[in-house]
Amino acid sequence: MDMRHLFLLLFLAIVTCSCTQQPLQDGDIVFQASFSQQSRAVEIATNSPYSHCGVVF
Repeated sequence: MDMRHLFLLLFLAIVTCSCTQQPLQDGDIVFQASFSQQSRAVEIATNSPYSHCGVVF
């Protein structure tokens, strides 16, 4: 990995970590993507990038 890629990776890590996120609240819907074959089948069947969802209580 050359220096340019290293700096880009470091920059992206800093930007990602510095983003503020709102805390989850009751009733929030959370979507998740997974890397299993079953999850991929769900994503294809539903034409969605997500395979799981849930509600925060």
